[in-house]
Amino acid sequence: MSQNIIRIKPAVLAADPEEFAAQIYACEDFCSEIDIDIINWTRNAGKTISAEQALMCKTTGTNFSFDLMMDHPAEIFDLLAEDSRVNTVLYNLHSKDNVLKLVHKTQDADMLAGISVNPESTLTDLEKYLAWVDIVQIMTIEPGAQGNPFLKERLQLVTELRSTGFTGLIGLDGGINLETIEIVKNYKIDFVSVGSAISRASSPSLMYHKLVTAVS
Repeated sequence: MSQNIIRIKPAVLAADPEEFAAQIYACEDFCSEIDIDIINWTRNAGKTISAEQALMCKTTGTNFSFDLMMDHPAEIFDLLAEDSRVNTVLYNLHSKDNVLKLVHKTQDADMLAGISVNPESTLTDLEKYLAWVDIVQIMTIEPGAQGNPFLKERLQLVTELRSTGFTGLIGLDGGINLETIEIVKNYKIDFVSVGSAISRASSPSLMYHKLVTAVS
């Protein structure tokens, strides 16, 4: 079993600004870091609110990690870099921009930078990034919507990554709930990004603490 302390990070994904704000303010009550998923790419038909709309939420004492599932994330880099709440930016390998260039630019702006990898990505697809990124986030659902089925087979990539000697953070995003957390906590991961299990719970705070207890 992993000896890592696995962090639980609530994730917010919404197409409606009011729904987004409601989820952000609910999460702000019980945690200090929130993952924000921005979707605007050709891989999926649906889109979320924009990064600009997301940053309009007035929060205090809360850090943001942005997972950019975008064709052209470079277009919003300056916007994210100017907001002191943003401490991490993840670039999906499906991006049409130069991901490695964006990783370096993000680190130069004193933010953590990483890649998020889709279900079809293999270790070979990641290798050229591993010497540079702070984080690898493995998508354990087909990205695009909360509530998609958990892809247990993607956990093999965690083992493969660790076998390379990669010393950065490894996270999982998608399909994490009280049932699947019992599986993933046996892998050497550093955090899990949890969307619908928290946001759709009758008590998001209670669900968050149940997940924290499950990995502790």
